[in-house]
Amino acid sequence: MTARLAIPALLFTTLMVGGCASRPAPAPAPPPSPGVRGPGVGVELAWWVVDDNPFDDRLATGEVARTVGADTRPIADVLAPYLNRAVPVSRESRERWKACGLRLVCIPRADIDQVRERLRISGPIRQQWVGEAPRWIEAMQGPQWQGVQPVSTDDGGVTLSSGSLRLLLRCWVGPALSSVPAAPGLTSGSIPGAVQIELMPQHVPPSDRGDIAALLKPKPALHDEGVLFPRLLLESSMSTDDVLLIVPEKPETEWKASTPEEEPASAEGTFSSLGPPLPTTPSLGEVMMTDVATGGRRNTRVVLVVQPMPPATFNLLAR
Repeated sequence: MTARLAIPALLFTTLMVGGCASRPAPAPAPPPSPGVRGPGVGVELAWWVVDDNPFDDRLATGEVARTVGADTRPIADVLAPYLNRAVPVSRESRERWKACGLRLVCIPRADIDQVRERLRISGPIRQQWVGEAPRWIEAMQGPQWQGVQPVSTDDGGVTLSSGSLRLLLRCWVGPALSSVPAAPGLTSGSIPGAVQIELMPQHVPPSDRGDIAALLKPKPALHDEGVLFPRLLLESSMSTDDVLLIVPEKPETEWKASTPEEEPASAEGTFSSLGPPLPTTPSLGEVMMTDVATGGRRNTRVVLVVQPMPPATFNLLAR
């Protein structure tokens, strides 16, 4: 079951994310016994709506100025300390996703509250407990557009018809890689557990609610509802307490932390030539996870937070 998150109309027309159930009460940590499975094992998703650069967004006539917390910083500044942290994804996949406008960053679970508090959150925090989902489910869905939408990817540009982009997710418990050190307290011969995660983008056409014949047909499987991007299939095995953040960003942008005295440059100061800047084709990640598809300036972004909770040990049969 998926629920959705609606972004304020001035920023997103219909940016929907899969899953807006309130966070359940935390389950007690399971004991370190082989094959343990339960409500505390699997994946939890969260969606942060971030107004990343309000200084680069002129206010409309009569619009009330927005307040920005003194301790908040742009995404690049907040995540800069974690850029060298290992991400349990192949380098090839990580580079492909970056070229498609999707940055992958891992942060310790203990830092997640601090990171969130330093970002310029502009909407409610949404979370959903997924647990294990061996079949594809919707992790998030971007805003819909009408007409054609050019999109840049790592393999060149494509033109998409009316619809929206979304991320599909499936996850299940499996054995950790042999290189992962065993957790303290495990019995001899126990196999450390991990959460296996797969993510893949998909383009979905708009549903035609007026087509009665289509409504009478059996509902197709989620992965059959649109065009998949199998080249961008992301596979990860997470056995630590790291949290995976997926952030939309221009592929050519290099993240560098600025000093506290510096503020992001305005759009007027970033071009030395006269006249307006040349338009660029937005990347797949920007179309899916920012307001660019609905006429925005890429400032409002959705950060997808994938929080795996692996079991202490793995066994084919749960006990």
